[in-house]
Amino acid sequence: MNPPLKRISSTKPKIIEELERLDFRVFVGDPYDLNIIGARSPSREINAFDDWVHVVYKLGPKWVEELFPCTTDPGLYWTDNPMRVAGTAIICAPQQIRAGYQLGTHKGRYECLVPRLPVKVYRDNNRDDVLNTDGQEFEGYGIQIHRASRSETSTQVNKWSAGCTVISQGWDRFMELVHLQRANGYGSLYTYTVVDGLFL
Repeated sequence: MNPPLKRISSTKPKIIEELERLDFRVFVGDPYDLNIIGARSPSREINAFDDWVHVVYKLGPKWVEELFPCTTDPGLYWTDNPMRVAGTAIICAPQQIRAGYQLGTHKGRYECLVPRLPVKVYRDNNRDDVLNTDGQEFEGYGIQIHRASRSETSTQVNKWSAGCTVISQGWDRFMELVHLQRANGYGSLYTYTVVDGLFL
């Protein structure tokens, strides 16, 4: 399913209703008080950009929802070749990392969002090409929100993600929104929420 990349409505988006159901904080400042939400597909297919980042904010009485295809899961390369003995990170859902992200860089190459607070993850170390989202939870600071290829639309995750949320299309617009929050007086700390399910 290919939803529009931007929706404007007087009614609350489904994904905001899901945050309320989970008793997570929803930001409603006007304008550009961002709700950045990673929605994980129920498909457990590995190596696919089949998740969505929703950036939801208010403009006057309207809700604006901008959607970016992404992965919230590691790629096949890193599940087969984990960097840690405990296994490759898979971000836990549902969770909300309140004011947990800030501007930083991805490997010193370009600007992205990096965690300033610990993020809960599972660790998958059995190399069976199945994403295991159960078992013991760990905490760490390695889960960034960054892009895949700069020059083209990426179709497979592979090495792009070792557990980070990686956006495959629309990166420049995503970062524009990140800067608009700060420019409109809502601060330079960002809340990232991860939920299970698609809300398209």
